[in-house]
Amino acid sequence: MHAIIPSANLDSNLYTFKKDQWSGLLGLGKQLTPKWSGMVYTGLDYGGTIADANVAKYNRYMGVAVKYNPAQNYFISGSVAYLNYKDSKKTDVDLFDSSYTTTTRYHNNDAMAYLIKIGYHF
Repeated sequence: MHAIIPSANLDSNLYTFKKDQWSGLLGLGKQLTPKWSGMVYTGLDYGGTIADANVAKYNRYMGVAVKYNPAQNYFISGSVAYLNYKDSKKTDVDLFDSSYTTTTRYHNNDAMAYLIKIGYHF
């Protein structure tokens, strides 16, 4: 019997980062009317992997966003993004026998994400 656990969690931490992470976002926005504005953006995250390497060392994303201000004191905004995760590898260690490990490789990973936000200014 084997109990596989992520090797990063042997020290009881939920997440353990191997190194610092940096990210960049470049976008272009425009106010289309007094009530509507929009933006297109692209970005890159680097070094944001947790110790068990579920996610690749760098990931790219791009998206569009809109904001609607029906009145001066509140707004509704939304965004849709495409995320491209690079290939990665995860190694798990057996809880009872540290010489027993399993390795999983992730290839061609991508995702779509969306956000809806409603805000009130007072």
